[in-house]
Amino acid sequence: MPGDGTILEFDINTNTLTKKIEFNGDNLGSGPQATFNADNGKLYGVCQNGGISYVTINDVTYTEHRGTLFEYTPATNAITKLHDFGTQQNPPNLFTGANPNYIMRASTGNYFGVTSFGVFQFNPADNSVIMPTPFGTPLPPNANVTESLIEICRKPSYHEFVTDTFNPCENTPFSFDVQNTNATSYVWKKNGEVVPFQSSGILSFPNITVADSGNYTCEMENECGITVTTVLHITVGCLGIDEMDAYKKLITVYPNPAKDVLSIKLPYNSNIKVTGCTISNMLGQVVFKSNEEIAQVETANYAKGVYNIVLKTDKGNWFGKFIKE
Repeated sequence: MPGDGTILEFDINTNTLTKKIEFNGDNLGSGPQATFNADNGKLYGVCQNGGISYVTINDVTYTEHRGTLFEYTPATNAITKLHDFGTQQNPPNLFTGANPNYIMRASTGNYFGVTSFGVFQFNPADNSVIMPTPFGTPLPPNANVTESLIEICRKPSYHEFVTDTFNPCENTPFSFDVQNTNATSYVWKKNGEVVPFQSSGILSFPNITVADSGNYTCEMENECGITVTTVLHITVGCLGIDEMDAYKKLITVYPNPAKDVLSIKLPYNSNIKVTGCTISNMLGQVVFKSNEEIAQVETANYAKGVYNIVLKTDKGNWFGKFIKE
C-alpha cells in the first residue's frame, strides 16, 4: 500500500537521497519507527502497524495488524520481517505487545523495545521476541505510546581514598582494596606501567619489597566505560615515630555516646593490630579487660557516664574516652 513508509539512504558527499526499501503493510509492516545499527552490520527496526498476527476469541480467529520487527542489510539492500506483534495471550509467549515504536541495544548486549503494552526483549541470535513477564511490563496509565527507553549505565565506582600514602615495612604483607563492586576487569599500574598478576580490585603483596615502591592507579572497566582511581602512593620502609603517632591519632571508637555496642575503627590499611583493650570508669574501676584482638565491646550493661578506654596495639597504646548513654 502506498504511504506505508520507506528506508532512505542519504549520501553526504553528493547531498542526495535514494529510496532503498518501500514498506507494504501486511508483508513488511507500515509506519517504520526507530532503527539501530547492530554489530553484525545490519539495521534492526520496528513498524508501528502492519504485519499479520492472529487472535482467537470464542473459537473465532481474527487477524491483527499490530506492527513488525525487521532486519535490514545495507550491503545487499535486503530486508526481512522477523516478527509480527500481536495481543494473543494464550499461550503467554505469543503475547508480544502491539504497535511498537522504539527499539534499542543496551550496553549489556541485550535488545529492548517499547509497545503500547510495555517493554519487550529481542534476541537476534534466534530472532525471538518476548515480554519480560507473560503479560508484559505495563506502561504507566498516562504514558504516551511514543515514549522511548533511556538506559542508565553506571561506570565502575570506588570509595574515596581517606588515606592515599602508605609506608609499609619491607617483607611484610600489604594490601589495598578500592572497594568496587561493579567492574568486570581491573588493571593496576605503577608509575604508568601495568603491574603483572594484579587483576582484582585489591592490590596485594604477600611480601612487599622496596622495588614495589611507586605511584599506583587502578583502571576499572565494565560495559559502561572505564574509571581510573586517584593515585595511591606507596613507599616501602618502616614508619618513624612521628608517622606512627599520626596513625594512632586516626584510631576512633564509635558511636560516641554509645548505647549497646562500642566499635573500634582503625586507620584503613595502616597495619595496626589491636591486641588488647581495657575500659575503666572515672573512679578507676576496670569494667572490661581483654588481651585478645578485638573489634567491638558490648556496653549495654554499663552504667551511664564517662569511661576511659585503652587499646593495646602492636604499635603502642592508644588512650581515649567515650560516653555511655
